[in-house]
Amino acid sequence: MNTISEPTLKKILNAANIGLCLLDKEAYILDSDALFLDIFHYQSKNLIHKNISLLFEDMTKFLAWYETYLSCIEDKDVVSKYFTFKTSQNKFILCRCTLQRDNSGAILSVQEMKESSNESLKTLYEEIESLQKTKQYYLEANIQKTQHIQQRDTLMVNQAKLAAMGEMIGAIAHQWKQPLSQINSILLDIQGLFPVDIQRNHLDKRLDDIEELTLHMAETIEDFRAYVSPQKEKNLFAFADALDDARRILSSASSINEIKFEVNYLDDISLYGYKKEFIHSLLIFFNNSKDAFISNNILNRHIKITTRQIKENKIIRIVDNAGGIDENVLTHVFEPYFSTKKNEGGTGLGLYMAKLLIEDSMNCKLKIDSIDNTTEITIIILGLKNDS
Repeated sequence: MNTISEPTLKKILNAANIGLCLLDKEAYILDSDALFLDIFHYQSKNLIHKNISLLFEDMTKFLAWYETYLSCIEDKDVVSKYFTFKTSQNKFILCRCTLQRDNSGAILSVQEMKESSNESLKTLYEEIESLQKTKQYYLEANIQKTQHIQQRDTLMVNQAKLAAMGEMIGAIAHQWKQPLSQINSILLDIQGLFPVDIQRNHLDKRLDDIEELTLHMAETIEDFRAYVSPQKEKNLFAFADALDDARRILSSASSINEIKFEVNYLDDISLYGYKKEFIHSLLIFFNNSKDAFISNNILNRHIKITTRQIKENKIIRIVDNAGGIDENVLTHVFEPYFSTKKNEGGTGLGLYMAKLLIEDSMNCKLKIDSIDNTTEITIIILGLKNDS
């Protein structure tokens, strides 16, 4: 294959208006060709052994690019970028710069693209910068809008599911009421059939147990029906009431899994928002604790809940001793579809939904920490005064 002769190569470079110079690793000019000197209207004695920053209005971007090239780019790679240079006549020109690594540092080729006055060039770059900022603004706004739409759609789907569940449980509650009432009537009849003796006392106790269980069934179905019914308006509600409702709904699972709740109301806490959505968030926290207790084989299972007021803000802390959360997992727990329980059917939406429900519907902040095998959930109610 024939190689290009040096005279021919010089003609090509001259025709393309490309000047060459050799830079050391600190960007000092070791040598240059005549065209390079002509482009910037310098004499050789005024440029050789001088730092190339002499040719820039702002040299920081070029030096950063040059340093990155020497430290990161492979020997065979050639990179190009546009920079503004300043000639000896104080005119500013836009040039395409290309770097090729050399034993001394790099060979810099400069192709002049445009000559302009300082003012017109600055105006051009200001327009470009303004367009870039505008583009970035609309890009970020579009991303934010998309995220809000996704969050709204997720909430709407969740609310639709709760509404459907409410209708179903309402129908079940209606069907339960009459049979439960009849069972209690039958129990009274049975008590009247037996004489008063020791066996009667035992029977009375067992019948009372049955009556208590039927009342508990009626209360439970009412709790579920109230919980899943759609709530359209925000209200001021006490945290203690919401916690009691959540614990009643979870009472069966808590009892089966031997989870003990320790509640300490240092201060009364009220929240303004959707009570049912807040209860839903509490159930997410408690169910996560229950799963962690089981997964980590924790024997002495505790969930501690405290409330307190610090200046105008109020704080709710929920702490379990279920083994804590790995640091690598902790940074992702509020991300949608992130789950450590996908093999067990986890969707990764629980804590994500809880954060949306608490932070979007109320003037609250939610955070989660893991300290010494415990998980601590903190809800901060910002500047809400209790109604007395």
